[in-house]
Amino acid sequence: MMDNMDIILDTLSVCPIFFGLNRESISTILEQIEYKTKRYEKNDIVYHANEYSLYMCIIISGYVEVKKILTSGNTVSVFHRNKGELFGGAIVFSSVSSYPYDVIAKEKSEILFIHKYSILESLCKEPLIVSNILNLFSNRVLEYEKRLELYSYSSIMKKIAFSLLYEFTIKNDTVILPFSKKTWAEHLNVSRPSLCRELKILCDKNILKVNDRTIIIIKKDVLENLL
Repeated sequence: MMDNMDIILDTLSVCPIFFGLNRESISTILEQIEYKTKRYEKNDIVYHANEYSLYMCIIISGYVEVKKILTSGNTVSVFHRNKGELFGGAIVFSSVSSYPYDVIAKEKSEILFIHKYSILESLCKEPLIVSNILNLFSNRVLEYEKRLELYSYSSIMKKIAFSLLYEFTIKNDTVILPFSKKTWAEHLNVSRPSLCRELKILCDKNILKVNDRTIIIIKKDVLENLL
């Protein structure tokens, strides 16, 4: 059975900021930095909205969801982060080091926290890590730009089309939703009944075929023409 350090090293070896480094190099880096790990049960709050933080976080196991509660009382699912992925990096280096949203463990999870000063004093001495961090942050900017485009669409059907075409991996004309339809509805900032109603219309028109979280795109050109 693997001990916890082996699990941490295996996970960090696939974490975007450590791409290109072997286990030995990552292990040496961990010996030089200030970090801690913490375990969470399902639905535990990792960070509350407006909570201050000086840590960049890497998910060792499980996954988290970031949610924003709007003034209307509606909830928007901002993004999900899975094993090996990072969150909180931009917040750590911003002028306001507090979370604008809630971060919730969606299943039993373990998270590694790296202190801001360790990033500046140790990690940034490694050129490959600096390059990886810049690449990651650039990709996150593009991710948020996609989200803004998604919210620019007024109709639910257009939001569905954009989300299926540009936010998920399509393989053999099939999308496997990484979360429930309730979470997808929150992600689109619509109600679940409205999402299901529009999906039924798309299925009735033989544009999509939906089976739980599996969605087959039958007429991709029709989805594209919706946008």
